Amino acid sequence: PHGLTGATAIAAGSGHTLALRTDGTIVGWGQNTFGQATPPAGLGGWMAIAAGSEFSIALSSDGRAVAWGRNDFGQANVPAGAAGAVAVAAGEAHCLVLRVDGTVVGWGRNDSGQAAVPSGLSDVVAIAAGSAHSLALRADGTVTGWGANEYGGQNVGQATPPLGLSNVVAIAAAAGHSLALKGDGTVVGWGYNGTGQASVPKWLNHAFAIAASAVRGFALTHGPAITDPPRRQVAIRESSVRFNVTASGTAPLFYQWWFNGSPISAATRDSLVVNAVPMSEQPLVRPLPLPFTGRAEPSWGGVTMATARPHRRQDSQMLSPWLPV
Repeated sequence: PHGLTGATAIAAGSGHTLALRTDGTIVGWGQNTFGQATPPAGLGGWMAIAAGSEFSIALSSDGRAVAWGRNDFGQANVPAGAAGAVAVAAGEAHCLVLRVDGTVVGWGRNDSGQAAVPSGLSDVVAIAAGSAHSLALRADGTVTGWGANEYGGQNVGQATPPLGLSNVVAIAAAAGHSLALKGDGTVVGWGYNGTGQASVPKWLNHAFAIAASAVRGFALTHGPAITDPPRRQVAIRESSVRFNVTASGTAPLFYQWWFNGSPISAATRDSLVVNAVPMSEQPLVRPLPLPFTGRAEPSWGGVTMATARPHRRQDSQMLSPWLPV
């Protein structure tokens, strides 16, 4: 909505959206047939939000979960056992709550077992709810899934994490696919892939947050940064010098080299050759990975001019002119 400021989190349902503000209030807009976009009056101090198909759920600062909107499967009826919550998740018509003791409570639609939390599940640090499946991230970096493994009449396995999946730090679930963010910044996808939503780009390796919708996967990445800056070179007048640079970031990376304070046209690779270095100047070059975010100010590379003189080789007694010493 126009004028909305101070938002710290957003949640999108099938036709409505919620925004959590810094003052602990919630703003909702969009489809409102069941009141899903209208937060309960008189309540505040919200810490987290989630949006389902046509209902919403929010977590208060005292660990209380409150849900509103469509309730045909009881998804808006928060059970007493959900007290002490630290996180909430909403699927198409079911809810999950992560409690402070690392256990999970589920309720609402359960025709595929999506709300039936596996017995003994513990040490959970994050939860995610898809249309008819659920995921839990455990403290050891593994993922547990339950609920539907079919989508669109196909057995796609959205509730079954890949064998050996580990070192996971975040999870996301959508209609028929799931995503996991690993500690090394890579993302793993599985489940329905009709529009490529579970096929993570091979070059994606610096992600720090993920999200999923029915037909897409999303990842936030850190901006590129110089990790190995160009080195100062020693050159003889009218000679050529090459500068190299290494940067981190999501591929493909592009660069802009600068020379004595001005950008060099078409110098967009990870190396730069300066031809015919003039004796009268002490050139300075620097690369910027694009788009440059300022996260790591790159170092300048320079050229130190070297003098040259004849050098007599002791083995042949022949004059070898203009060798640097």
